[in-house]
Amino acid sequence: MIDMEELLNRQDQNKLVDWIESSGLCRSSSSRRTFLIQIELKPEENNVEIAEHDFIVDLIYRLVQSRNTEILGSILKQLSSSPFCNHQKLRYLEARLGLGNYRPSQPKARPAYFVDNRVFRLMPLDIGTIWGLQRSSFIGILAGFEQDEIYETLRNVEFVLSEALSEEQLKANGCSPLPKREWIQLDLSKSDGIPYNKSDILDVAVNFSGEAAKSLKEKNFPPLSIPGFLFKINYKEINDYLPKIKNWCEALLGELFSSSESVAIVIDITYSIDENIPQSLQDITQSLQDIKSQLIKVCGPIPIELMHLDYRLHPQQENLSQCMDEWVKGDAESQSPEAVRGAFTIISEAKLLSDILMDVWVNAIDFDKFHFNLFCQNGILNPDFNQTKNLKLENLTLALLRKYNDQPDSSLKALINKLVVSYPTLQDFNNFCQNTKEQEDDFLYQNDAKQFEFALRANIKLEKAIEKFKAAPVSYVPTAICWLLAASPPTKSSIYKILLLDPKKRAIFGLCTPQEWQKIKKRQDKERQVLDCRRKRPLIYSYSL
Repeated sequence: MIDMEELLNRQDQNKLVDWIESSGLCRSSSSRRTFLIQIELKPEENNVEIAEHDFIVDLIYRLVQSRNTEILGSILKQLSSSPFCNHQKLRYLEARLGLGNYRPSQPKARPAYFVDNRVFRLMPLDIGTIWGLQRSSFIGILAGFEQDEIYETLRNVEFVLSEALSEEQLKANGCSPLPKREWIQLDLSKSDGIPYNKSDILDVAVNFSGEAAKSLKEKNFPPLSIPGFLFKINYKEINDYLPKIKNWCEALLGELFSSSESVAIVIDITYSIDENIPQSLQDITQSLQDIKSQLIKVCGPIPIELMHLDYRLHPQQENLSQCMDEWVKGDAESQSPEAVRGAFTIISEAKLLSDILMDVWVNAIDFDKFHFNLFCQNGILNPDFNQTKNLKLENLTLALLRKYNDQPDSSLKALINKLVVSYPTLQDFNNFCQNTKEQEDDFLYQNDAKQFEFALRANIKLEKAIEKFKAAPVSYVPTAICWLLAASPPTKSSIYKILLLDPKKRAIFGLCTPQEWQKIKKRQDKERQVLDCRRKRPLIYSYSL
């Protein structure tokens, strides 16, 4: 809670009174009634017949005394379109009131996939883990949804990281102090040009802490903190905003902050639940590539990562569901084997959509009447041309395992056992699924990335992964275990355990100081091991644009 004296001091109240007077919103008794209704107060409970100045002073005083931040926020919103209002100071007052401040909580899972070509493309990475924990500079370009709450996720990761860092045991162990990242969400539609000093950031800031607002107003940044910025832009407006994105990234990384301040930028490209997702995927992938090619020109040495949120996070999937109902579900329920096989073939080639669509296909099949041998005619489950792995068989088996985990059924289990006979990799995974608790240690010990990918896609939780990571010798950190940990959202417990480890292990999650990373880089073999564990994602602490 904010102390009473900190809510709005006399100087801030006077500014607010001056702005309301200058705006003309309360010039007459009738306009005062309208103003009160707009901020959701009852005119009959306020004296609108007194002088304008006295009315405004009395109103603001009562709201401050009653700590009514909601109505004060409504007043600031009304003033935001006034040309007589200093918008930097307005943002400052918003932060003072705590408006828009989030409620700290455990970060939610935000699994995402590389958009550009990478190995194990269907093994996700958690946005909170890979971008929220990292203390070095990077640009993350993410394709997401309007309600994806990426800003809140990054703030929540910072909250649990701060809690972990406050543990006394870390201080006793001499853990290197790590800076706090202050995340600020920017609305580039409010930008009229290139920012020339830190206080200009307040003109476009929409989500930020009071500490950040106070420092930016003074053209500084909170001490012992590093900056993080998030732009949220609808993908249909990318071309319009591309020059602003480019200018702001260049200014934030090269003019307003030094390379030693480890600036992070996340560009959250969103689309609506009303979009046709399969078409959007193709369009947005190209848009992300376009942004990257433009940013490389001005931010060359900074790592730029292209990611796409898992479609299963989509709030309603209305259009996707409609698409499914039209062809996937309909064909799967069809009495025609050709239609069933045709839908299956299309789904298998749907890349990031394949698991979602395969679940719909599997749920639509009546397995009591399903003729497996008839379905397998014409070699539909044979490996694709020039592929050593049978992707169709993988997609189908994992969908069946997901269904079996939710609704165990003997006929379904028999079908899974029959499917995996000809595919040893899937057979091994199926054996593990029959007895996960007893076999988890052996499963993790294998450090098999493909098996871990299967586990993630089959929704199998591997509780002991962090302990295996801790126990591994520093000289040999198991790569696939690191990939597995990076696929899960961070918790205070997991962060705390990582912070107690050697700098080389912490560097895998970006939780090291510039000095520690420079020491690691002196040995190329150590640097290579860390980057392998990071799926080739660079760590950059200093650069020159």
